[in-house]
Amino acid sequence: MADKKILFQGTGYRILDFNDMNVVLELQRSTDNYKFQGYYTDIQKALHSIVRRDLLIDRAQRLGAKSYLEQIEKVKNQLLQDIDKHLNKTATDDDPLSLDDLLQ
Repeated sequence: MADKKILFQGTGYRILDFNDMNVVLELQRSTDNYKFQGYYTDIQKALHSIVRRDLLIDRAQRLGAKSYLEQIEKVKNQLLQDIDKHLNKTATDDDPLSLDDLLQ
């Protein structure tokens, strides 16, 4: 997938253009190593799946209910920061990806 365009890069994940109808979500394993997680119809669904499927929470770590909910909140906040960072970056770049593109 290295030849595919990165549509959105976040903390620990990236979303790639796959074809006209799909994007690919990959999770970061190490500095330049990503693992395929799935195909999605748009960026919003890929971002939603990160929270819905707990993809950025360490599943090896045993969490109580309160700690688990805190981790989910942390992931949501990180996604919002990633989106904000991307939108601030695109305000100064020529990257055509806008908030509307992210939330379609």
